[in-house]
Formats: sequence, structure tokens, C-alpha cells
Amino acid sequence: MDPLSPFESVQYGPSLIYWGGELDLATRGPAERSLLAAAEAGGLIMVDISNVTFMDSTALHVLVTAAHAMPSGCIVLHGCSRFVEKVLEQTGLSRHVRLHVVPCDEDPFPDGRGLRGNGTTSAVYLRLLAMKAKHQELVEQTRWAVDRATDTVSASASTRERVRTTRGELRSRRRLAA
Repeated sequence: MDPLSPFESVQYGPSLIYWGGELDLATRGPAERSLLAAAEAGGLIMVDISNVTFMDSTALHVLVTAAHAMPSGCIVLHGCSRFVEKVLEQTGLSRHVRLHVVPCDEDPFPDGRGLRGNGTTSAVYLRLLAMKAKHQELVEQTRWAVDRATDTVSASASTRERVRTTRGELRSRRRLAA
């Protein structure tokens, strides 16, 4: 296992998988292996992606390949962030017949116990906890930035309205003075 890898894949059983971190070309191997192994058997596959912070076209390819490899069943992506949900929506994958997107803000294992899967070493467990903490920090930073942007937009709209009102009053005064 690469200690610098920004991605982890933990398989809890034949059809329950946890992904965390950045899923892209450099980290596709573990995700592809776990998902394709589960897809070969068919049935329901649940993938917890609540801590996936980045997903590119490579990840989308992994999902489509696994969905097409399934003899039956479907893949449920649980805990999609808004970013991931938007990527899946814009690419049309959220409407794939064997792929179901379930956004959820609830952490299924807030105490971390769910991060201990079959064969999960303590080093991996600690990395997963660190990823989870980093993800939570990014979520909070994003919320703060969105709130600040919303406040700025509201203030800008209010300022524009005051400028329009002031200009209108100045025009009226000029007309009266003329």
C-alpha cells in the first residue's frame, strides 16, 4: 500500500465497499478491483462514497464498466457530496439503469467503527480517520465560503438597489431644478 496515496478502498464484504479520498487516474486501481470483483457476482452493491473529495472521468469509467459487467443487480452510491452528485448528474450517470445515487449528509459510522473492514490494518484505519477529518474540514470550509459568497451577493444586490434609488432621486431633483 502506498502511504502517500490520497485514496482508500475498503471492502467490508462481497457487496459493501467504502471509498475515501481522491478518485482519479492515479488511484483507480483499488477502486476498480473492489468494484469489479463485486460486480461479477451481481446483486446489490453498496458503495459508501461519503468521503470521496474528488472524482474525475476515470472514476466515471470505473462505475460504467462495473455496471455493464454485472449480470444482474445495481450499484448504489451512498453519501454523495454535492460535487460528486453534480458530476454524475451532468454526465448522465445518475440516470443509468444500474447506478443509483443517494445523497446523504449523515455519517453512517460517526464513531469510526465502520472504517474497520475485513483486513483493514491499523495504519489504514488511521489514514481513513485522517481522511474523514480532512473531508469534514473541507465541508466546513465550503459551507463558510458559500455563506460568505451569499452574504456578498446579497450585499451587492442591496447596494445596487440603493444606487438605483439614489440615481433616481438625483434625476428627479435635477428635473425640478431645471
